[in-house]
Amino acid sequence: MAKYKMIFDLLICDKKINRMMREADLLGGGNVGTQTTLSLETSTEPTKEYIEKMEQYLESYEDDARLFSGVKCASIETIL
Repeated sequence: MAKYKMIFDLLICDKKINRMMREADLLGGGNVGTQTTLSLETSTEPTKEYIEKMEQYLESYEDDARLFSGVKCASIETIL
C-alpha cells in the first residue's frame, strides 16, 4: 500500500518578536520568522480540498509563543 508525504513550507514566528516589530512599524503587514519545512504522511492520497484544509489549519495554528505564517504545500511524494 502506498503512502503519501505532504511537504509544507512555512514560517514559524515568535509572537513576542512579531509584536515588537509591529509596534515599531517595521513589519509592513507581514511576519518575522524562521523558514521551515513540515512533512506529514498519510495512507490516503491527498485531494486538493484536503491540502487546502491542511494549509488553512496550519495557518491558523498558534500557541502561547508561536504562530505559523505563509503556509504552502510545496510537494507531495508517493512512498512505496
